[in-house]
Amino acid sequence: MAENKPLRFLQDLVLGGTSGVIAKTTCAPLERVKILLQVGSLNAEGEKYKGMVDALFKVPKEQGVVALWRGNLSNCLRYFPTQAMNFAFKERYQKLFVRPREEVGFSRWFLGYLAAGGAAGAGGGSGEQGDEKVFAEGRSVQGGSDSDKLQLQ
Repeated sequence: MAENKPLRFLQDLVLGGTSGVIAKTTCAPLERVKILLQVGSLNAEGEKYKGMVDALFKVPKEQGVVALWRGNLSNCLRYFPTQAMNFAFKERYQKLFVRPREEVGFSRWFLGYLAAGGAAGAGGGSGEQGDEKVFAEGRSVQGGSDSDKLQLQ
């Protein structure tokens, strides 16, 4: 039975993007705490958080558990296409770069997988760095405190 290639490619896009969103959502609380610590946000008492653990426990107490996922939707919308293309193109690059291990030896076989993964990653993530730069520049131009900016996300 012949495989339907366009359907397989579309399936890989959806599965890759979905797996990326699940990964981002799972790690969102740590990402949120990291951002709070980087910008020097203050807790409810007007003090800076003392570290990751302190912030990880105080943010839910002060703002509710959902606050740990604040800003996650925009991360997921940005990350979905990147992971979708990476996952979908990786198999195609493997067919291009990887030869059977018995035929070419371990080194060339391993380098083929490295090249396939690198090519898929380079193609899938090409638009992401521009978004990050615009986001960072936009934050430095906007007025208001850092905590106000984080509240808007």
